[in-house]
Amino acid sequence: MPRKIAIDGKLALSIRFGMSSKGSDIDNCVKCFMDALSEKYGFNDNRIYKLQVEKVDVKKGQEFIEWDIK
Repeated sequence: MPRKIAIDGKLALSIRFGMSSKGSDIDNCVKCFMDALSEKYGFNDNRIYKLQVEKVDVKKGQEFIEWDIK
């Protein structure tokens, strides 16, 4: 995880969600995660110009979120 996000410029965000419920909608997770990420690292999420999202099926108790921002 980065300590802070670059002050200027366009951003690209990759997110990988490990979800135990196959019925979970990936789009609901994306907005919540982006809001939390932008608050934590102090940037406006309107700077995200590229978004790559993946949902992976996992067993209950093995849920995760992996992310990278450039």
